[in-house]
Amino acid sequence: MLPKDTEPWGQMPYCGRVLLGEKMRSIGVGETAVLAGAFAFLLASASLGLTATPVSAALTGEWVEEPSMDGPRAQAVILYGAEGVVYVMGGVNNTDPYSPTDEASSYDLDAGSWNSLAPLPIPTRGAAGVVGPDGKLYIFGGDSPEFAVQIYDPDTDSWHLGTSMPTGVWQGRAALGYNDMIYVIGGNNETYGNMDTVQIYDPLMDSWSMGTPMPSARNSGALVSLYQGSSLYYLGGSISSWTDSSATVYVYSVDGDFWYGLGDEMPVPVASQSCAIAVDGNIFVMGGGGDGYNIGPGYDTTYWYDTYDGDWHDGPALPVGVRHAGAVATPEGMLYIFGGNNDTDVMSTVLSLEVAHLEVTLSGTPVAQGGSLNLGVTLDLAFAHPDGYYADAYLISDSGTVHSVWEVWVPVLEPAEFVLDIPAATPAGDYTLVVDVGFYPSDFPEKSLDVTVTDAYTFEEQLEMLKTNLTELLDAQATDIAGLEAALDALEAQLSDADGNITDLQAQLDELRDVLTEMQESMNDVQTSLDKKADNSLQYAVIGLLIVVIVLMVLMMVMGRRSGVSPPPPST
Repeated sequence: MLPKDTEPWGQMPYCGRVLLGEKMRSIGVGETAVLAGAFAFLLASASLGLTATPVSAALTGEWVEEPSMDGPRAQAVILYGAEGVVYVMGGVNNTDPYSPTDEASSYDLDAGSWNSLAPLPIPTRGAAGVVGPDGKLYIFGGDSPEFAVQIYDPDTDSWHLGTSMPTGVWQGRAALGYNDMIYVIGGNNETYGNMDTVQIYDPLMDSWSMGTPMPSARNSGALVSLYQGSSLYYLGGSISSWTDSSATVYVYSVDGDFWYGLGDEMPVPVASQSCAIAVDGNIFVMGGGGDGYNIGPGYDTTYWYDTYDGDWHDGPALPVGVRHAGAVATPEGMLYIFGGNNDTDVMSTVLSLEVAHLEVTLSGTPVAQGGSLNLGVTLDLAFAHPDGYYADAYLISDSGTVHSVWEVWVPVLEPAEFVLDIPAATPAGDYTLVVDVGFYPSDFPEKSLDVTVTDAYTFEEQLEMLKTNLTELLDAQATDIAGLEAALDALEAQLSDADGNITDLQAQLDELRDVLTEMQESMNDVQTSLDKKADNSLQYAVIGLLIVVIVLMVLMMVMGRRSGVSPPPPST
């Protein structure tokens, strides 16, 4: 994933997840404009090849005894802070295994050195503690004033007190939620009665509120934060005041403020155990005892819970039984146990177990523009068994601009080598290749590797290429302008022709109107003439008819005489 404060450079070449054994291929490419803010080179595809190599067996899966602490300590608050520093606060020593101490010290894991810190304002043992969202250390209660809140600032090596707890507890447990709230759960009260309380501390406001109580009161158990602080797991602990132990695992939902039983109980009941979430995503439970007493024989057992498949497994035995020790997990894959007691002996023992190891190598730098880098990734896991792992990488400049991104999923737990093609458009300069490796639900710290990108061409060659690009661009623009001018001329000619055609058409219409007018006048004359002729014809027809009648009458009279028939007498 990309860091929050980075700005993508144009559209980054982006390589999709490539499976083991697939042919090398390029996936996706973007284009971006650079060259004094005006000219563009086409970003080449970022391609990635993947080849398998034999599996190594670097991890022994066994506990190793490290150099001892600066003094014996049990029931202390032991926390992993920033930059590989472990803090040991309060607890008891061998002088009096029942009396709390104000001693505070730190251990630099890289240097292997111990340092004394400013003592606690109030001596305490069996307190709850957590590193807050601000990097400060918060110590709650314990066998001192059980309601005290002591806050340590690593930057100034100084302490101050916060608002007291609503209910004082001893052998309570604390964890940080994703919402930056601190949850102090369970413990004994001032009269050594078991508590089921969930006390929620806001480090920003220095104020308290209460959450839903546990299903059953517990003390001297273990509390871990999973899934980026959305779920808190309380494991085991003493059910009575401190005389017994439990195998139950309760889960608290930070969002919902409710509890439920995990169902997958621990292999054995245990209290006063050490517990940590390793970088491989598993919960490790170390040592402890059959009760929550301050002293007594400790277990030498290790159990680990696979948060992926929900199963408990036996882990390697400890060199010595121990209870009331402190445990931390580092992002680099180590587990550490500090101090503790076995029976009446308060110990200064430091034990380590490597559960994961990540090795990243890079070759091919300096690399020319358009060249390739070879990235090797080896991930060894002592206990986890994921289906595979992802390896993501991105190339980032000193200004925070991301130039290329590659993503790969390796479907088996084997080392692999990736071929990273550097786009030819990547500006020459110094870069950081950031590599992110992980699998659900774990994520290893990012690895940073230096990369130098050099010019693929000499200065003279780059100038010549620039001149060529400019010439081609200008020629293309000139061609486009000439074509546009020709098109405009043709359009003007068409418009002129259209104007002439319109004039001719108008004249033809005018002539047609004249012809139509003449035709109308001729038709009117014809009609008048026809009307006159019709009247004369009617008069002639009447005269002709009278002549015919007269002739018929004459003929009838002549024929009547010839036949001798006298006409009838006239009527009287």
